[in-house]
Amino acid sequence: MNIGKKILGTVCAAVLSIQAAAAVTAASEKDYSTGGAAVVSVDGEVQDTSAALEKLGIDEDYAEKYLDENVAQDPTYSKLINERGRVGLTDFNSLVTHQSRFNSFNKIYGIDVSVFNGDIDFNQVKKEGYSFVIVRAGARGYGSAGTLIDDSRFAEHVDNAHKAGLMVGVYFYTQAVNKTEVKQEADYTLKKIAGRKLELPVYFDIEPAYDYPTGLPGRLVAAKLSKAQKADLCDYFCTYIKSKGYDAGLTSFYSWFYTDIDMSRLENKHDIWLAHYVSNTNYGGQFNMWQFASTRKVPGVASPSTDQDVRYVEVKKPTGDHNLRYEVIGNTVYLRWTATNNTTGYYIYEVGSDGKAKLHGQTTATRTSTALKDGTTKYYVVSYNVSGGKIYYSANSNIVSVTKYKVSDNAKKVVLAGLNEFTTATAVSKQAYPNGAYSVVLASNTSFADALAAVPLADGLSAPILLTGPQSLQQDTMNEIKRLKAHSIFIMGGTLVVSKDIEDSLKKQGYDVFRIGGETRFATAALVAENTDYVRKNNGKSEAKELFFVSGENFADALSLGNIAARRNANILYMTKSAQYDGKTQQYLEKMKGKLTNIYIVGGPLAISEDAEKVLAPYAPKITRIGGVNRFETSVKLNEAFASDLTGDALCTTTGLNFPDALAGGVLAASLKAPIVIADNGYTSWLENYSNKRKPKTVYVFGGITKDII
Repeated sequence: MNIGKKILGTVCAAVLSIQAAAAVTAASEKDYSTGGAAVVSVDGEVQDTSAALEKLGIDEDYAEKYLDENVAQDPTYSKLINERGRVGLTDFNSLVTHQSRFNSFNKIYGIDVSVFNGDIDFNQVKKEGYSFVIVRAGARGYGSAGTLIDDSRFAEHVDNAHKAGLMVGVYFYTQAVNKTEVKQEADYTLKKIAGRKLELPVYFDIEPAYDYPTGLPGRLVAAKLSKAQKADLCDYFCTYIKSKGYDAGLTSFYSWFYTDIDMSRLENKHDIWLAHYVSNTNYGGQFNMWQFASTRKVPGVASPSTDQDVRYVEVKKPTGDHNLRYEVIGNTVYLRWTATNNTTGYYIYEVGSDGKAKLHGQTTATRTSTALKDGTTKYYVVSYNVSGGKIYYSANSNIVSVTKYKVSDNAKKVVLAGLNEFTTATAVSKQAYPNGAYSVVLASNTSFADALAAVPLADGLSAPILLTGPQSLQQDTMNEIKRLKAHSIFIMGGTLVVSKDIEDSLKKQGYDVFRIGGETRFATAALVAENTDYVRKNNGKSEAKELFFVSGENFADALSLGNIAARRNANILYMTKSAQYDGKTQQYLEKMKGKLTNIYIVGGPLAISEDAEKVLAPYAPKITRIGGVNRFETSVKLNEAFASDLTGDALCTTTGLNFPDALAGGVLAASLKAPIVIADNGYTSWLENYSNKRKPKTVYVFGGITKDII
């Protein structure tokens, strides 16, 4: 016999209780009042009711008879008996009227249950239109001992509710009178829910309880706590539960919220679950869940009466601009977009050439990738938000169109690549100077700045740029110097980037060796500019009228610049991110003051700060910045800005992720009047679009990205 099924809740006008069960008054000082549980803890042991009663010396049959005879005397209980046959199904609007403040909210309905509800077919419950269930984890007895009571069907109810697709929350029925006891209850609940998924909060159920038939107050009422003290207990429980990663709230009756708890301390801080058994509550405080009935039969639930609740869920559609964009690297399309507000996740759709959209995938991230498909494929993104068991969608994002083609389509391809950067440089040299060259510019493979700044110098000397290691000259490079039948070698940079031993070795072999190197890369670039002007004068040209300033701390923006500077009879200098440069650069600027027509700053404010315009303003009548959102767009913008200087029918490309392959290519590109557009280990959308507009007859590829762009 399960005495727990005989312990029924009471709802008095003066004393209201969701779970308050009739108690058996016992002579024993031990607290075996179950508060509505079929399992109690006696002397620290959790047992079923029969065993507990036996241990306490209580005859179970007598206890059941006592409950039947005495609980039935309560007039509210009689009312409950009379309403057992009434059924609340899916027509919830016939049961309750909602406050106008919830007009724009979703109303989802659920039940809260404990061991007393017996067997529950949650599939049937869901079929009846309920979306969630709040399951009791346990309780504290309202006798003097305040025994913690387990709800023996907690795990069963939680697991079966989830299997049926219902959202689940949890509550603990408290009779705690201090924070130590509240922590015990919270820890007890946390242990019960550990490892289980909860979609709804963990609630602190605080309410009055009285013993029947004596009418003596339960321990919480007897403690005569103030409104502030009760609020402290509620806040402590909720805050503690939240610190463990769960949502938390509190529940009580209309009367207690108004008269017994300082709700000003709790509203707008925790989830509030109101119990008020009327068809239209007039409660004016904050709440987002309402228990509107406790005496109706719910199909699927064995007990004759079940608590019914409505949860108010604010409709939160995703908002914000997706700003969908894409990049193609090799044969992969990378889609990226901006995170939207109120968003659970994103659906990615693709539209094929037939115009039909189909779901490509789903993600919670703001990026995804997919294989590049033949022809043109369009993509768009839709945000969604799961709110109160429903899904809300954003409008479609902007559409991006991705076309699969090679940058070399309808163009001759010339791949200039070796096993490493040294042999790539020699391959470019052979292409540019098949009949040899009088001079060679030699730069380190470890210092991008020296070689990139030297492209205008090499162009003026009609010399290839070859590479060397800092300490030793590679045999492939030496063989190319011999093939060129060179006489003069110009070393870029100081002895830390190209050693004195390399210089001495070349001199011993009979070459005229000139080193152009300062204490820093900034100084070296200024010295290169001076020497470039000298070479130009000897060739019957004027010194530079324009300067390009680019970051001396990052190579990316300079990769597409050398050939343009050479074509425009300009020089390249370096700045820091904060728009600073060294004394040698300052000297060169002072020397050129009044001679310059324009100074260009290459790269966005993240590469060189906006202070650069002010710093350089005294030295030229016009300061122009050219930059994109990244190195790849900057590369394209540079070439577009100086299209009149790049009138050849070729296009050059190289990796934008490293610099050595681009070092040697600038001189060839300058001689071809061709742009250099960098790629991301293959080709990107910027390179694709630029190539599609330019329609080159020949594509030169510098370095080892060949396989991605053939």
